[in-house]
Amino acid sequence: MKFINLILNIFVLLISSFLYICDCKAKTIEVPAGNSIQLAIDLAEDGDLIQLAIGSYPEDIDFKGKSITITGFGRDTFILGLGDNPVVSFTSGENNSAILDYLTVRGGNQSGGILVRDSSPTIRRCFIERNRSINNASAIFIDGELNTGDLFSGSVSAQIHNNIIAFNRQNKKKRRKPPVMNVQNASPNIFNNNFVRNDNDAILVSASSAPIIKNNIFFHNGSSRRSLGYGIHLNSVPGSENLVIAYNLFNRNQEGALLYENFGSDSSSFANGETEAMEAFLNDNYSSSDSLFIGNISGDPRFVRVNEAENLRLKDKSPARNAGDPEEFNENSSRINMGANGGEFGIYRILND
Repeated sequence: MKFINLILNIFVLLISSFLYICDCKAKTIEVPAGNSIQLAIDLAEDGDLIQLAIGSYPEDIDFKGKSITITGFGRDTFILGLGDNPVVSFTSGENNSAILDYLTVRGGNQSGGILVRDSSPTIRRCFIERNRSINNASAIFIDGELNTGDLFSGSVSAQIHNNIIAFNRQNKKKRRKPPVMNVQNASPNIFNNNFVRNDNDAILVSASSAPIIKNNIFFHNGSSRRSLGYGIHLNSVPGSENLVIAYNLFNRNQEGALLYENFGSDSSSFANGETEAMEAFLNDNYSSSDSLFIGNISGDPRFVRVNEAENLRLKDKSPARNAGDPEEFNENSSRINMGANGGEFGIYRILND
């Protein structure tokens, strides 16, 4: 009996030791306003949550390949870039478990707001506003420069959803206007965002890219002085049959809703209000399934106001309400809205709680 008890005690001890060694519970790291987010990232482990307080954080940050979540209080939590570098960088192979959530990203001056290079993070419910760039993108640059496999395998498939991307500009030191979001050699999912009053093309897609662009609102992008800026600009995209551009609303973009450029001798553009022609062009010329380019509409989205990001909410009679993909739904089970307040992660639903 003593021998059996001894064996049982040893077994319990071994199990207890194993559980202690493998205690991998995620932890929450709280960062008071003004303290270093980067120090918290350096200390964090995969699965951890970094909770930022209300206030400002003047720094540039790098996720350093970690599968962590950094979150705050929306319009009350600001990451204010120092100017020369991107405010937030994902350049170490991050996957969708690296999450930037419910923050304001502002102050990039030379290299824009967010850099995603050879990585696939999740960027959701963020206010990405009033950033500037000299070259690549004023708000978000998604670059899959090392993507050498299947061009459309999704190896660089960032999740960009339910964000307000507004009031981003070129750096005045350069004449060349960078796009607001630049996608090259990558296939991100870009859905339920508001692209509003930026100074150039809202999204430029080039090289070996095949993004899914769905349920977004493209409103008043481009410089009114020089008439620069489309909602979506597709430039020399060889895999155009893999693109999805569906259930988006286009309105008052300075040069039009869509520009298809450099496809052999073919170059076509479609102004706002010509979405039927746009859909027919895409389907007829690139042999795409009808389901990939349907549901795009033109019309005033009827925002509450367009002077500040927090006012880009939809009025009750907005044509963007319940007009997104009919197979996707809002939290109340109604058909999903176009724009940042559609679906499970509606940004203004959170803001108004």
